[in-house]
Amino acid sequence: MRDLDAYLGRLRRQLFGFPTGVRENILREIESHVLDTATEIGGGTDAAVAQVVAELQPPRVVARNHRDVYGYSFEFRALFIFLAGLLGILSLPRNPILPGSELVGPVVLAFLVVYLILVSLSAGKTVGVYSGGVAAVLRLVSFILIFAAVSGEALPFTDQILEFAGFVLASVLLILVGYLPGRGKEKWATTLEVY
Repeated sequence: MRDLDAYLGRLRRQLFGFPTGVRENILREIESHVLDTATEIGGGTDAAVAQVVAELQPPRVVARNHRDVYGYSFEFRALFIFLAGLLGILSLPRNPILPGSELVGPVVLAFLVVYLILVSLSAGKTVGVYSGGVAAVLRLVSFILIFAAVSGEALPFTDQILEFAGFVLASVLLILVGYLPGRGKEKWATTLEVY
């Protein structure tokens, strides 16, 4: 039974981020499967349990397969979206409040793009779109508010409209960056199912 307990402990750690009820159901189902199979092949002895556990997929693979079905818990999805919004604010170019933002802003923007890709691939296109949307909106609103507070003008870059248009376009494209990887993963999965 120690083998089963160790396996379930590793699987529990891999299922971090799942809704609690779903995580407990998965663990109960796997424990039941192992005990039933061990009873069939060897009377439920520790050796039979160890044999069944040895034939199971690694906990990381089991968790990934279940994550594709059940997804992350609401709290984790909210955390992904919150972090994207925070990164959106930190990615502002020429932020008068943050010294050195001419260098920091583009680096954080690049990190935000990578983050959105990873969120979209792991949590799905819907969470990716929400994350990209929140990042874009907070990026635009905070930039306009900071610019208005510092300069007293309502619209930033009135003398450099192309630069502002590029900023808006880059912000809006974050939504697309949050959508495409998750959508591509879905299409790829359905294409593989056909064959």
